[in-house]
Order: sequence, then structure tokens, then C-alpha cells
Amino acid sequence: NNMNNTNTPSSTKTFKNIKMPIYFKRPDGSKIKILTPMQRIMPFLFKTRTESLIYSPESVDFTKAREYIKNKNKEFPELSLGTFHVIIAALLRTMAEYPYLNRFICGKRLYARNYISFSFVVLQNIKGGVDETNAKVFLSPEDTIFQVVEKVNNSISYCRKNGIKEEYYVDDKDVGI
Repeated sequence: NNMNNTNTPSSTKTFKNIKMPIYFKRPDGSKIKILTPMQRIMPFLFKTRTESLIYSPESVDFTKAREYIKNKNKEFPELSLGTFHVIIAALLRTMAEYPYLNRFICGKRLYARNYISFSFVVLQNIKGGVDETNAKVFLSPEDTIFQVVEKVNNSISYCRKNGIKEEYYVDDKDVGI
């Protein structure tokens, strides 16, 4: 017996019968309600992540940064500051200063992310071979270069010690969302 006049059996739910909430809150971001016309149309133009990528070759003079790294490592030998840490700290400062860079699209809607995080690949030397694992570091906009170094190094050490595979992501409870 098919009561709703569709070609599906009566025991199967159809989308017509499912009520979607008008508004639901995401734990990882808040919906941006005021959008320019261009911002409204972008999710429809660029439907996947690969269509949304922008490749922009840039050259950056890193001379002063290298001097800074050398001086800080002399001043704090236990710090082990490197180029990667400086780049992450610079990206953190940029995202803190320009929060519109930390947005994402879900369901054709634009959201502002509630946190700043960076993902990167950690190489592991296992039995003479090289294996890869992903690390994700959650940072605060107020973090200093020293805190960035500590968090990044802790994440790298954790991944190398525990051999976490690509499927690993930090539990949302770890970042308070």
C-alpha cells in the first residue's frame, strides 16, 4: 500500500516527510548573514574545494626572518625555532588581523570559523621507510611565537610517537567546540 502516491514503498521516508530545522547552529562556526551579492553567488560558481583554490606564486624576502631565527635560537637554545614556526606564526597573525580569511562554506552558506587551526603533514621514519601522518594545531589569536613553537612541536612529537594515520583529527572536545 502506497499512501503518498510516490513510486517508493510506504515504509520508506521521502524528503517531503522530513522537516528540516529552519536554523541550526554549527559548533565550528557562525553563519554570516550580511553578504555582498558577489559573496552570495560564490558557492554556486565554485562548487568544490578544488574549484575554490587560488594559486598565487609569491616571493618573500626571508633574510630578516632567518636572522631572527638565529638570534632567538642563540637566546633560547631549548626553543628550536625554525622557518616553519615563523610561517605558521605569520599566518596566525594574518588570520587574527583579517578574520574574513578564516571562513568556510557548507550547504551553500558562508560561515566564520570559531577557531584558528592549521593542518600539516608530519613525516615519520618507520623501519627505514618514510610514512606520513596529518597533524592539526589549534591556535589562539593571542599566541606568541613561543606558544606557536610549543604547540607545533608538541603536535609533531605526538604524531611521531603515536603513529597517527591520515584519518586522525583532534576531537572537538579538545578545542572546546
